[in-house]
Amino acid sequence: MNIRDLLRGLGAVGVASSILVGCDKSTPAPVINPPTTPPTTPAPTAKASLTGHDWYLVNIEFVTGSSTYARAPKVCYQDDILRFTQDNRAEHLANSRRCTSGDVDLQATWTLLANDTRLSLSWASSTNDYLPAGEYDILALTATEIRIAKANVANPSTREIYTFSPAALNPPALWQQRQDLLMGKRWRMTAYVTTSNQTATDEYARLTACQRDNFLQFNPTQTIVNDEGATKCNPADPQTQTGGWGMSDDGYSLGAPGAVLGVAIPQNAPMTIVELSATTLSLRWSAYNQGYGGSTTVTYTAF
Repeated sequence: MNIRDLLRGLGAVGVASSILVGCDKSTPAPVINPPTTPPTTPAPTAKASLTGHDWYLVNIEFVTGSSTYARAPKVCYQDDILRFTQDNRAEHLANSRRCTSGDVDLQATWTLLANDTRLSLSWASSTNDYLPAGEYDILALTATEIRIAKANVANPSTREIYTFSPAALNPPALWQQRQDLLMGKRWRMTAYVTTSNQTATDEYARLTACQRDNFLQFNPTQTIVNDEGATKCNPADPQTQTGGWGMSDDGYSLGAPGAVLGVAIPQNAPMTIVELSATTLSLRWSAYNQGYGGSTTVTYTAF
């Protein structure tokens, strides 16, 4: 064998060796893992949804047969909080916009019934106009909505549906504006006229100096204070007299005790707001029992 043949043979051996090395069974093949499925998060329980945060009443639906009428709750209820706790207690917290000066926070107990499809609510006090005691069918219960309807009603086709949300409604702009104008200042009567049978009487002219220096203050807690001012007609009279006040949702009428307002009208009779500015408050009350065209108009000036 000549040198050329020997070298050619050695080259063939090298190629064969390379092939055998590539087929070495001792080198493990790469492992390809199957795709993993992320763990599923269980849906929150009805109890967890109820107690997860505070709730605000945002809508009330009145259902009669096939007809539904929806309206926003009273403005004084819109910032109230309904709170459910894990120990099956509930609270109705009356916040700054109170319906009456007598509004207080109320306590209740609650229970979920019928496989969490019904809510039972029992208030410690006898009545609660915000959300009456009783059982409610749960129409929706999520992290963003509670929707319930009174259960066991005599006529199921006629019922009220309450909707709660974690976010409160904003009060009507006019209502808020007029609330702000009333509060934070003192109001003194500067005119008082009654009309009966088309005859006007200047009642303010009949007031004495010790009555004319009285003034009013409207407070955020829905209390109104009549202060006797610098002089009292009777030294034994208390310096202040307090009552409750409220404004209609549309901001066009105001209710307060006539005795506190200093005018002769029935207790808490609503009076139309004729004018309300930073300096002037004018109210009018009309009634047929004062005769044809009977009315009372009173004006206060801020100072």
